[in-house]
Amino acid sequence: MLKTDVVFFILHCILSCYCQQLLHPQNSNVDDNVKCTSPDINIEIGNYLYPQIGFNTSFQSNHCFKKGHVNPGDGVDDWIIPGDMVWNVTINLENGASTGIIGLSFRTKSLILVYGDADNPQIAIFTTDLWSMMNSFPFQSRFGMSYNDSIDFAHVSLHSTLPSKVALYGKSAECYNCKEENIANLQYKHNTTVYIDTNFPYLITAINTTDKSVICSKQFQYVKNGLYVMVIFQNGSNGNSSCNIYSIHDSYYSQLPIIIGAVILAVALLLWQLIYYLYRNRSCSAYHSTESLITEDLGNINDIDRRLARVSEESIHPLAQRIYAVDAFRGLCITIMIFVNSGGGGYWYFRSTPWNGLTFADLILPWFIFIVGICIALSFYNHRYITASRLPPSSAVLKVLSRSVILFLIGLFLNDGVNLSTWRIPGNLQKVAISYIVVSLSVLYLAKPPDTITNLRAIREIVCIWKIWIGMIGLLSIYLSLIFALPVPGCPTGYFGPGGLSDDANHYNCTGGATGYIDRFIFGNHLDANPSCKVLYRTHMPFDSEGCLSTLTSILTCFMGLQAGLIITTYNKGHKERFKRWLFWGVLWVATGVALCGGKQNMGFIPLNRNLWSLSYITLLSGLAYFVLMMLYLLIDVMSWWHGNPIIYGGFNSIVLYCGHIVLRNYFPFYWLTNNTHSEQLFRDLMATSLWLLIAFYLYYKRVFVTIH
Repeated sequence: MLKTDVVFFILHCILSCYCQQLLHPQNSNVDDNVKCTSPDINIEIGNYLYPQIGFNTSFQSNHCFKKGHVNPGDGVDDWIIPGDMVWNVTINLENGASTGIIGLSFRTKSLILVYGDADNPQIAIFTTDLWSMMNSFPFQSRFGMSYNDSIDFAHVSLHSTLPSKVALYGKSAECYNCKEENIANLQYKHNTTVYIDTNFPYLITAINTTDKSVICSKQFQYVKNGLYVMVIFQNGSNGNSSCNIYSIHDSYYSQLPIIIGAVILAVALLLWQLIYYLYRNRSCSAYHSTESLITEDLGNINDIDRRLARVSEESIHPLAQRIYAVDAFRGLCITIMIFVNSGGGGYWYFRSTPWNGLTFADLILPWFIFIVGICIALSFYNHRYITASRLPPSSAVLKVLSRSVILFLIGLFLNDGVNLSTWRIPGNLQKVAISYIVVSLSVLYLAKPPDTITNLRAIREIVCIWKIWIGMIGLLSIYLSLIFALPVPGCPTGYFGPGGLSDDANHYNCTGGATGYIDRFIFGNHLDANPSCKVLYRTHMPFDSEGCLSTLTSILTCFMGLQAGLIITTYNKGHKERFKRWLFWGVLWVATGVALCGGKQNMGFIPLNRNLWSLSYITLLSGLAYFVLMMLYLLIDVMSWWHGNPIIYGGFNSIVLYCGHIVLRNYFPFYWLTNNTHSEQLFRDLMATSLWLLIAFYLYYKRVFVTIH
């Protein structure tokens, strides 16, 4: 016989049946023809499951439910299925209030009520929207939830019905060789909510603290802003403990905004080209000659909209024809940089990788420094600074020195330091400045004009800088010796890891190995206090991806760009020779990078790592830069299928756009507060990027070109 005090009895919190069982339990007489009614449900103080929480609320379901009476002798387990979360309720009916219990079925996504007196209990099943209900404050409190609407996280409500304490540990699949960290501890019939990173699969392991046994281990790819319930229970049939994960709300497809955005951008680009073509055919003179400021580095600029189809080999000369692919490549880098720094729509692949690996954000700076190397070759050889019989003019040396100092000081200013004791010294422009000055002075003092090479003329673009090659090999030897042989206190020699939780937290303070150790020795606290590895790997050591050893490899990147530029200046009588040599170097460096990292994110002799600017990273990115240069050169300078619009305008005033977007990126109209959705953030970041391209176009239209002298 069903006792009156059963309304205070809390059932086991584990789902073990299907929806059919729930609607038609055995030994029950369910009247499916009863008219749908919806009693008001007033949830009073839950003094059993959650004595620390008390609240009163009422809600009404507008959905139909099935109602019937339970035969005398039937157990409540026939109606409230094991696995449902259950608590006491008072139901306000038209004929008076009735006590009962309410269960939340995660599997069937419905509410189940048992109410009435002991001799005539009633059953009600609500097919209500659990997502809306569980987002309400009372249910958040009841389930131990505190809402976090970050688009990178899912809400996982953890429940345990085990009599022993349960400890839960978790880690992201992106966290390589990481020790699982404690994310929650559950008491008997206790619950809490954790927020799980949704960018990568996440592993949750439940451990019984009494006997240290593993209850279950579940790896799951959670959806951004999704709501999930994980129930830890004891299986009644065999007594073993287990767990299940139920999805309450996970229908959000986070990639849809970026797909729609890409389609819109493609359509906009086609419209731009169409309007531009019609405008040009009206003989508008706005796009003809340009000022000498923009020609200073790369040679004379002709009409950017010229038709280049089938230019004769004899007419190509570095002083006579500007390579617009270089401008477009630089504009591409600055465009991606602005978009990424604006937020990248909140997508993880538009942020720097936490440690090993590669994202779109990691392409920018190596490619920009590669372009600096190209420009060094074009500028110095175009201005005849390189001769075989005399030292370089002092004006050229002074220009290199002044440019480097100005770039370095601008970089320090943009680091936005307000505390002199922790002002960050390394930075992007600082790395560019050091790479520029080293490679430039090497070219001025050690290089020869390619046309003076009489032996090995087939590779004269290499022979003319053979002394620089020897110097770069020596620089690489110093770099590798420091990386692999320098003793670091408390850390293994040759360590490439991020420290923190990595390697089972055995090298917690070894972030960056020798790279981080040298930077902390030289700069102290004047480093990046929030490196990209800090959140995922729980590191606390200062580390800077633009530090000393990483600058050595950035010099090598600039040198690889120099080699690409020398191919332009040396083989000035045809496109074929340029393509052949670019292809050779591109394949060589990509193959080298892949071989060094073993073709995997976390494996190989030297991992692919942007934070360390590892050798595999700079060789792979330099090889890819050769392929991008070839593609742009073919489309713009050879076939004239595309004029580089609109990104090419960013390449003409890259320093203005870079500095401007860093200073103004937190001000309207380049930034405003949005809801935490990919669509709103993507729209804002694309608008900011578009506005800067419009500014670049306006500067070009007004013949304003800013360079550093």
